[in-house]
This record gives sequence, C-alpha cells and structure tokens, in this order.
Amino acid sequence: MDKKVLRGRVIPGANRGKQLGFPTANLDIPSEALPRTGVYAVWARIEGEKLWRAAAASIGYNPTFAEQTKKIEVHLLGFSGELYGRVLEIAPAAYLRPEKRYRSSASLIQQMRRDCRRAQKILDRAQSP
Repeated sequence: MDKKVLRGRVIPGANRGKQLGFPTANLDIPSEALPRTGVYAVWARIEGEKLWRAAAASIGYNPTFAEQTKKIEVHLLGFSGELYGRVLEIAPAAYLRPEKRYRSSASLIQQMRRDCRRAQKILDRAQSP
C-alpha cells in the first residue's frame, strides 16, 4: 500500500454518507493520485491542527450507487463539525477490503459499521504520522 500523505480540500458530495449515518468529507484530489480502490483505515488531519484523527476512507466508484468517477470519501471517527472548504491530509494506515456493490442501504450500513470498528482497532494500535 502506498504510504504517502494525500491532501485535498473538502468539497460537497451527494450527502449519502450523512443520510446513511456516516458523514464523509469528499476530497478534491485527482483520481490518478489516489491509491487502489477499496476501504482503508487512515489518519486524517485538518489543516491548521496538530492532531491526527482516526478515520475510515473509501476510495473508488461507489458501486452501490453506480457512480462513474473515482473519488475519496473520509469518515472521521467520532468527529462532528463542518469541514466544507477546509483542507484535510490523509495518511493511509491499512487496507481493509476491496470496494463492493451492496444490494441495499441496510447491508451497506452494516458493512460500514464493521469497517469503522476495524479501522478504529487498527489505529488504536498504530502510531500516527
């Protein structure tokens, strides 16, 4: 897995993450700069802050919603606040799984809960950048 730090401004998305109970920061990063598709445990830092936060990120095409553009969406674990227009730095810590199409939103939500728990466990044992 590529360990480089990705940096991008938070831009508006479809608000699906929020609707599903997992608000995400959609980052404006060229798709060719993104690592392989899948779900990752990542460290995230809001520009101007020293603290690296635990997060889960989805990189890919959102196959459940049949999107055509590769993008990165980051869910900061335990964070609530407004990030639009802010810059985030993302440091991948672990590849969790490939992206997958789910038959229902309920199935996707269950998987997202598992992904977030797994990311938190991994990051609890890992050193931030």
